[in-house]
Amino acid sequence: MNRNTVVALALGIVIGAIATSFYWHKSQERSKFTFDHNVKCQQIAKQYEADNNGLKVQKVAYSYNRDSCVAEVFEPHRGEGIDFTVQDLLSGEQLWYGRYKTGENLEEKLKMLGKEQDAKFSSFAR
Repeated sequence: MNRNTVVALALGIVIGAIATSFYWHKSQERSKFTFDHNVKCQQIAKQYEADNNGLKVQKVAYSYNRDSCVAEVFEPHRGEGIDFTVQDLLSGEQLWYGRYKTGENLEEKLKMLGKEQDAKFSSFAR
């Protein structure tokens, strides 16, 4: 191997190590940011449930796109059915709504609403 090849190889290794280190550092920062915000969203969801008696938060996640907490929420109505929603917990905006009415085919309707709610939650939680 000639000297230029060795220098180019060493330079490539150093540049690769720097790029890998930078990528790893940024990845760690993003993971910590996401973790911290998801913990805050869990706390907000617990408070949301406490403030809205009868509501049940099924899932909650931090949404980068909305810079907010997004949650799957269920609200049973005695003898009338169940409301399924996806809520922005900080703004109070209802992002999606579905309803099971008493008397409808329970198993089929709940399965359909659950899938729809999960899909909407996933799209808003990005």
